[in-house]
Parts: sequence; structure tokens; C-alpha cells
Amino acid sequence: MVGNSWVRSEALRKLGKEKILGRFAAGLQRWREARKRKISDVATEFGVAASTWGHWETGHRFPSGENLALITEYTGIPLQHFICPNSDRCPFAKRLE
Repeated sequence: MVGNSWVRSEALRKLGKEKILGRFAAGLQRWREARKRKISDVATEFGVAASTWGHWETGHRFPSGENLALITEYTGIPLQHFICPNSDRCPFAKRLE
């Protein structure tokens, strides 16, 4: 466990919080736009305010842990795919799977 913790903290340091948030936001927006859906429609279906979903997509806010789990279920996309463009080399993959 200590090893995994160190790997995660080292990966966070290398990627940087803002970079992770930006990657997540861009991935969420790409997912929605690929389905040609409006923010208001997706937010209503997901059960949050459109402004909340919009904040997630713009990177102004990061979803709670519970909402992250629900987003991966809702979209069918594992979390590491939102954060790491090249998931097979993602430093978070082992922890998130």
C-alpha cells in the first residue's frame, strides 16, 4: 500500500493538479459533444444542476469522489481514460481499476 501511495503522489506531482483537472474536464466535454447532447440534458439525466456539470467541463470544479464513480458508470468510461490520454502508461491505472 505504501508503494502505491508513493506512486500516486509522485504521479500527481508530475502531472500537476491543474493538468489533471483540465484533462478530466476536456474528456468529459468530448464525451458529451460526441453524443451531440446539451449540458442541460446530460446534467438533468445525471441528477445535477446544469451549472454543476458546466463547472466540471470547464475545469472550475472537480466532482466529488462519489460523483466521479457515478460519472464513470454513467459514461461507461474508466476514470483513467479521462485523466491519462495514453491509458496503458497511466500512473493511476493500477489504483483506479
